[in-house]
Amino acid sequence: MSALDGLLFVLLDCGSLDISILDDVGYDLGDIAVELQEEGVNVTLNNITDAIFRKGQDELKDALEEKISELEDERDECEEDSDEYEELQEQIDELECCDPEEDVEWFCNCLDTSIWFRDNEEIYRKYLKDEISDIEDNMGFEF
Repeated sequence: MSALDGLLFVLLDCGSLDISILDDVGYDLGDIAVELQEEGVNVTLNNITDAIFRKGQDELKDALEEKISELEDERDECEEDSDEYEELQEQIDELECCDPEEDVEWFCNCLDTSIWFRDNEEIYRKYLKDEISDIEDNMGFEF
């Protein structure tokens, strides 16, 4: 281990194997570190992964809102008493039951770090499959 590696591990409060969990992160880690510093939060590996998961959660919230908006626009183009209108309204109702702030949880502890859907996973995966894949790519972690 080089002196630089040793310094990095001390500053991030992690071990040499722990830091590898950041290898696949698509977000700019420098930006995340600056944001943490500006918030007065220590830049540790666990705080970085927590920030990554918050970003993923925000992206999921945006994707959910966008999908609902798309379905509402599509629904509004249909006649109210049509089967298509009813089907779109059912999809909207299903999606409106979702709340990424309540439905997504994570645990940050170096190599034991993970993120998962606590509730409504089947709804998210049914309607936001591609968006979830993009979010997972950005986070470098899978739900």
